[in-house]
Amino acid sequence: MSDYSAFLQRCFLPGAVYAFVGAGGKTTAILKVAELCAGQGMRVRITTTTRFGREEVSRYPLAFASDAGGFLEAVDAAERVCVIASAPDGSASKLLGVDPLFIDAVRPRSDLLILVEADGARHRPLKVPTARDPVIPRISAAVFGLMGASGFGEAIAEEHCYNHEAALRLLGRTGGSFDAPGLAVLAVHPEGLRKGVLPGMAFHVIINQADLSEKRTIAHEAVSAIRAAGAGATLLSCQEERIYESL
Repeated sequence: MSDYSAFLQRCFLPGAVYAFVGAGGKTTAILKVAELCAGQGMRVRITTTTRFGREEVSRYPLAFASDAGGFLEAVDAAERVCVIASAPDGSASKLLGVDPLFIDAVRPRSDLLILVEADGARHRPLKVPTARDPVIPRISAAVFGLMGASGFGEAIAEEHCYNHEAALRLLGRTGGSFDAPGLAVLAVHPEGLRKGVLPGMAFHVIINQADLSEKRTIAHEAVSAIRAAGAGATLLSCQEERIYESL
């Protein structure tokens, strides 16, 4: 077994709900976890409290659930892996998320894993939450905050960070770039990636895109800074399915 598969096995145990926030490959990470866990015999349900790009999750069967009863039916269905949304959006290119109360009403059985995308980032590598997100189900056992290394060392600007004005405010800056100390602040600050994480929920930062060799030095520095600030952090590449640094 690879270090990557072993890491996912340690992080994602059946009978629980896991939420993903941040940027830099959330949907890809969720799909990778679903594939591995389904291969181990688990039933996996993928859902969102915000919205999915329909094409992004098209590899798996889709169920619509507009109420709690419909959501429970979709959870209990026979499919090994299933995507659950409330409805298509007006353009039909997006899938609208479910009410987090539907998720909180589930009592996952020992063979079931529920993976929740709890915010959106508009395809930026980094994100600071807005006033309306994330929407993390209260039943979540753990929250995984993602950061994309492609934004490391780049200017604190909209093209690299969704809601970059909030990033500048949290860092007390008027400009500059995403350095390791600043990335650690955005990761662990209660208005950063940690926003909405309740007492009793585990929290772990995942830095994705470690396959970008030109970003690897600052990514390792960010892992160290995040750990020094009191959070767990792992540096990996979802594309390569490879761990570069982890406890």
